[in-house]
Amino acid sequence: PGLMLKRLTEKLKAGESLEAGDPAIACEALLDETNSLEDRADFLRALDLGKIREQDLAGFAGQLLKHAVAFPAPGSGAIDVCGTGGD
Repeated sequence: PGLMLKRLTEKLKAGESLEAGDPAIACEALLDETNSLEDRADFLRALDLGKIREQDLAGFAGQLLKHAVAFPAPGSGAIDVCGTGGD
């Protein structure tokens, strides 16, 4: 996974776009704690420099949803109304 993350990082640094399966691969690599923090941060910096497209965000979101854990809330239709505090 580490080599794949480095490959994707270099791809972004070269100004290339991510391909269809790349966001899912990158997301898994970012969640994999066997990859160094430095490599993960380097990818995120490269991603920030590039042009993030709608399909890239959708790919990351879809992969993160696979790791989501259901929260047993009482009642039905409960939603999270807590913000990040950043606004």
